[in-house]
Amino acid sequence: MVRDEKVVVSSRTVAEAFGKEHKDVMRAIRNLETTEEFRRRNFAQSSYLNEQQRDTPEYLMTRDGFTFLAMGFTGPRAAVFKEAYIQAFNKMEAELKNRNNPYADKLPKTFAEALRAYADECERRLELEAKVIEDTPKVIFHDAITAVDKSGIMVKDMATILTQNGLKSG
Repeated sequence: MVRDEKVVVSSRTVAEAFGKEHKDVMRAIRNLETTEEFRRRNFAQSSYLNEQQRDTPEYLMTRDGFTFLAMGFTGPRAAVFKEAYIQAFNKMEAELKNRNNPYADKLPKTFAEALRAYADECERRLELEAKVIEDTPKVIFHDAITAVDKSGIMVKDMATILTQNGLKSG
């Protein structure tokens, strides 16, 4: 969002994006080891109305503040962010080195675009990896069936093959 002509992100949005409790993000911000000047420039205390219509504290942070905070996070979502940050930086560096590249119009124009594209790519990869895990029993079943003699198989023998491949059958 834009506040006072600055682009900022809410600590609530960060908590949601990283799968963290808002109180934990607030604590992480309070515990950041930064200079007072950096904190003043990049983290503004604010508030919002919660579901009970009570004024509740939050922080609004600049991109620099958000980046500083997120670089300290751990876990799969934080890893995706860090990789995306590095990838976006590398893409922007390559784009700057190749200003005369005929495909320059296809490259991200801003760091944020490159970061978003890489984050989307990582998210798709995580979804595909989850699908592979979900489909593992089907693959095992398929492999067990295709290994069977084409002339047929007894139900008892099929149950044995499936059980040997980790699939319980009755």
